[in-house]
Amino acid sequence: MALRERTIIMLKPDGLQRKLVGKNISRFDEKGFILVSMKFMQASQVLLENHYSDLSSLPFFPCLVQFMQMCLVVPMVCDVFYFVIN
Repeated sequence: MALRERTIIMLKPDGLQRKLVGKNISRFDEKGFILVSMKFMQASQVLLENHYSDLSSLPFFPCLVQFMQMCLVVPMVCDVFYFVIN
């Protein structure tokens, strides 16, 4: 029996600046992740504040939001299958 797990992976601005998008996609592919969707986007402050809301009380939170807005991010949805033997 195969169990499917869907996960979100986000490539951050520094990954784009260092031109690592293709390399990261290849690594996930080699590990058995199946790319379902991806897009390049500019994350809004509201989106980031909601996404990282569990970190909002920490002192680095404003810098995190600012860092994530400095250029595009690449959110990807991937499937991975686990095989379970009964």
